Amino acid sequence: FVMDRLERTRLMLLVTHRPAPDNDQLDSSRVSHTALRLSPLNSDDGRRLLAALFGESWVKSAGGLVDQILERAGGNPLFVEEIVRGLIDRGVL
Repeated sequence: FVMDRLERTRLMLLVTHRPAPDNDQLDSSRVSHTALRLSPLNSDDGRRLLAALFGESWVKSAGGLVDQILERAGGNPLFVEEIVRGLIDRGVL
C-alpha cells in the first residue's frame, strides 16, 4: 500500500524485525533496499556494553550477575540495558 502511493518519492525507512519462518519477503523488484542482518551480542560484547553503560568497576563487582543478565537478554542489547535498569529501579542493585 505505502509503496504504491510513494512510487516517485524518495523515502528512507528503517525497519527492525525478528526473522520468522513464514515471513513474506519484500518485493525487491518494486523497491531498492538494503538488508542488514545483526547477530546477537556475544558475552564479551555484552560485558563491554555493560561497562560503557554502568562502568567497568560495576561489571567487575557484579560477578556472576553479569552472566545471568547476559544469558537472560539473549544477545539483545536493549534487553541487557533494560534488565539492569529494572534491577536498579527495584533497588536490587
